[in-house]
Amino acid sequence: DALTAQACPQGVLVVPAFEVKEGAPLPADMASLRTLVSEGDAEGFHCQGFPKGHGPTDFPRFLSGGSDWPSSYAVAYQECFEPYVVLAVNRVPLY
Repeated sequence: DALTAQACPQGVLVVPAFEVKEGAPLPADMASLRTLVSEGDAEGFHCQGFPKGHGPTDFPRFLSGGSDWPSSYAVAYQECFEPYVVLAVNRVPLY
């Protein structure tokens, strides 16, 4: 549909994933996610242990976006990148 085409014209949407420290509350919105990250209670998924895995997602750019949900932006593949993606089943490559 038109919304999908606008959000991800190539048919693939990389979803930024965050991990929250044990005992910290889960964020309910972007403002609380930003607060958790700024206080060191959340970070981009595995950024400390394996930064190449999700680094190209560019978490700082994602967090600096709009108040409710940031605008989309291009993410380039780099070696070892293991993104979480949403795509149409007919676009899933055969392994």
